Amino acid sequence: MFISTHLMDEAILCDRIAILRAGSVIATDTPGNIIERGKTRLVVERDGTEDEETIGGHPEDLAAALRPYGLDEEVTAVEVRTDTLEEVVLSLIEKAEVG
Repeated sequence: MFISTHLMDEAILCDRIAILRAGSVIATDTPGNIIERGKTRLVVERDGTEDEETIGGHPEDLAAALRPYGLDEEVTAVEVRTDTLEEVVLSLIEKAEVG
């Protein structure tokens, strides 16, 4: 079945998706593999300020990113933010516009 949609909550349910820009296919893969093209951000809140950095999406990347913080009592929250399918699709479209 072929579905054309701009709603990412529908697209993520598909086996494969193709992203089109100006009539050309700029990416095609499973939704999971498309999401993996996005960024994973580590956000550490300490003393009322947030430090954010982009890290790889693997557990060892998170561990390496946390080592400088020492996980002391000042660290009040740790959050990993991964791009959504929509964010990745928009990023791919923006890159296609430049290229």
